[in-house]
Amino acid sequence: MKKNLLSVSGLSAIDFGFAVVSILVSSYLMYFCTDVLVMPVAVVGLIFLIVRIFDGVIDPILGYLLDSGRMRLRKLNAFAGFFALPLSAFTLLLFCSSPVGGVWAIFWRFGLYICWSVCHSIIDIAQMPLLNSVTTDDNRQFFNTCKISASIIGACAASYFTLELAGLLGKGNDNAGFAKAALVFAATSLAAMVLGALCLNADMRIPRRKESFLKAFWSILRERSLTLLILMFLFDRAAMALKTQGAIYFFKYNIGRANIAPTFIMVGVVGSFAAQPLIWLMAKYFKKKTLMTAGYIGSAAAVIATGQFSGITHMMVCNVIYGVASAFPANLIYVSIIERANEMANRNGSGAEIGMSQALLGISGKVGESLASACLAAILGILAYVPDVVQDEDVLLRIRAGFIGLPAAALLFAAAACFFSFVSNRVRV
Repeated sequence: MKKNLLSVSGLSAIDFGFAVVSILVSSYLMYFCTDVLVMPVAVVGLIFLIVRIFDGVIDPILGYLLDSGRMRLRKLNAFAGFFALPLSAFTLLLFCSSPVGGVWAIFWRFGLYICWSVCHSIIDIAQMPLLNSVTTDDNRQFFNTCKISASIIGACAASYFTLELAGLLGKGNDNAGFAKAALVFAATSLAAMVLGALCLNADMRIPRRKESFLKAFWSILRERSLTLLILMFLFDRAAMALKTQGAIYFFKYNIGRANIAPTFIMVGVVGSFAAQPLIWLMAKYFKKKTLMTAGYIGSAAAVIATGQFSGITHMMVCNVIYGVASAFPANLIYVSIIERANEMANRNGSGAEIGMSQALLGISGKVGESLASACLAAILGILAYVPDVVQDEDVLLRIRAGFIGLPAAALLFAAAACFFSFVSNRVRV
């Protein structure tokens, strides 16, 4: 009992700290670069895209090294504890002014984002193998629900308090405000992840295996059910990023109340948190395919409904519904990936490629988020968006499309990928 309590506490603390910096960067870095640093939106979009291409190359290699036991850190919980410090440091630096000017400031921001992304990937890739190591088939869904609940609390804190803290601590200076807010979140994340790593079993080790990188990579790609789940996650993250980033611009210019955006984002996160016990309960009685597909369809309907109202209260209610519906696939995908990887290992008589599966899942999420950022930046750039001025009707219409239409379409694509992933798995088995 004591061991399970420590394991749940450790997993939850790591996920809380990890979510704080992840949401801070994914939700506010683009806005910070375009509206605070006043960097060209096309340049910001290009930076996001290049970093994700880099992730696409490095993440599978990191996942393979973890699966094969070739990492110097031989304990899974050590990844979060060791890399928490550089991740927190780079998070802070991303929201600070550049020490150089001109074009070098762009390269400085790009280099920081690359370094942040590598540290982020290493911790992220270890999360699914860590969950698999400390759980059994009987308690894995419960442990996963607890850790996701903690991550939602961290995401809620970063989503809601970032702009509030930046305004309070900056006292009219947005640049200083964001830097001080980032310092608060980075320190909180560092403490949570280090404490979480210390709570976990220090004897967890990764078995060394001999498969080549290409063989391990190909074994996952040809597993159609796994590939479709990973593709599903890409659409999921793209929809979330479009909705989150688009909300900042939408409320600032369409509604004329920029301070509403954090509250709007937060109520969706609260809806996701409230749904976690329900997910754990319903997963005992319903198939994951049914819950995940219904969750995506419900999320798309809630996004579309949001665009049908101009009243703040109605939009908030729709976003709560979105949060509840989107929580189902966001929770169940991790256990589904672990189950697929273990099934594949049992069928092929090889080790489970859980680290590489997590790497590819992480890549798909980052690519989805970056494509969303690049898409939004392209929309603003094509329409000659200028920060902090009254926007014309074309710009307002495109911002609305980025906030409503594109996320809804991405969620429906995710629903299709989810459904066919389970059909494919049933046929294969």
